[in-house]
Amino acid sequence: MTISSLIKFLLKYLIKSFSPQILHAHYASSYGLLAYFLRFKPFVLSVWGSDLYYFPKQNIVNKYIIQKVINSADHICSTSNAMKEIIIKDFNRSDCSLVPFGIDVNKFYPKNINSNNFTVGTIKSIESHNGIDCLISAADIIINKLKFLDINFIVVGKGNLLQNMKLKVKKLKLEKNIKFFGHVPHNKTINYFQKLSIFIAVSTRESFGVSILEAGSCEVPAITSDVGGLPEVNIDKKTGFVIGPKDPEILAQKIIYLYKNEVLRKKMGKNARERIITQFNWTKNVRQMLKIYKKVI
Repeated sequence: MTISSLIKFLLKYLIKSFSPQILHAHYASSYGLLAYFLRFKPFVLSVWGSDLYYFPKQNIVNKYIIQKVINSADHICSTSNAMKEIIIKDFNRSDCSLVPFGIDVNKFYPKNINSNNFTVGTIKSIESHNGIDCLISAADIIINKLKFLDINFIVVGKGNLLQNMKLKVKKLKLEKNIKFFGHVPHNKTINYFQKLSIFIAVSTRESFGVSILEAGSCEVPAITSDVGGLPEVNIDKKTGFVIGPKDPEILAQKIIYLYKNEVLRKKMGKNARERIITQFNWTKNVRQMLKIYKKVI
């Protein structure tokens, strides 16, 4: 018996042991593929980003696999309209429901901090597509060129480029102004969100951007790039600013603008939390998913 056959056998045995009414698989390129092989019905599939933006574009075989998985699902769910459009246009599935990644607004909440500390930061993996390099370049402009010495930066997360980014900070002599905190468990990230004055996510690809919502739930406005699902979670000039990726000069300008305009910055933060409570509330999104479950049974 091959390893794949053994896995398939064990999964079928596991499913048979508790007889679920629905099989809900996440990521078309991994658990969704397992669900496809199991042939269990009804099968609900949630796509998340890399399974649409990256995996099927690697080669024709991968795209064929994703098409098979998507075709086999009884219903498709997406966290963003950007991915929903891909499902409809590229994979010909019009029955795709938008179910945002909800935020527990009771766990992510604003906290009054020392207003004299202006902190800009991000909580994302240190990978090339997450724009950490752009953020550091913007910090270089703000600190070394424009001399806004009381603006501090924090980077929370780990990744393949962590050491490279630390070296860049050292080379630019920004060690006093930019601090790296490495990986932080999700239940501890609230402590960092609450320290921020502005959240930054200038990614070059992003399916949704849950960290922007977590920041917004803490009344922290965001500056994000205009790619993927980011413009859906951060509304330009209302909950923050939306700019192009890989543009540290514009990023620096927007950071300084919010630094100088405290009233606007706080208003954007309040707008962000109000929007999350009404549109991205965890409880509301769970109810949406339950309606889908009832529909497919």
